[in-house]
Amino acid sequence: MFPQGHSSYITHLDWSPDNNFIMSNSGDYEILYWDVPNGCKLIRNRSECKDIDWATYTCVLGYHVFGVWPEGSDGTDINALIRSHNRKVIALADDFCKVHLFAYPCSTPKVR
Repeated sequence: MFPQGHSSYITHLDWSPDNNFIMSNSGDYEILYWDVPNGCKLIRNRSECKDIDWATYTCVLGYHVFGVWPEGSDGTDINALIRSHNRKVIALADDFCKVHLFAYPCSTPKVR
């Protein structure tokens, strides 16, 4: 039997607009998706969730934000991320005391 859930602490959490799905990130750089109406069941096929236009976006890992990660980062370099209310911009804070702005979605690798 497979484990049900993250193997490390949860760092970020976002909801779908219809409240049917949750996306979560964990301390071991894992992205999981959850089916809320069916008892918050883990969704095994993650590609089913890649086109959801999330109501909130604070997860630092995900299809829509993987382009914000600098080359050579260790996975802890981005501490916080949030998408603007108009869904056009992402702001993030990093370990180097900087705030960066990106167009949303930012799914092109090596944008920096």
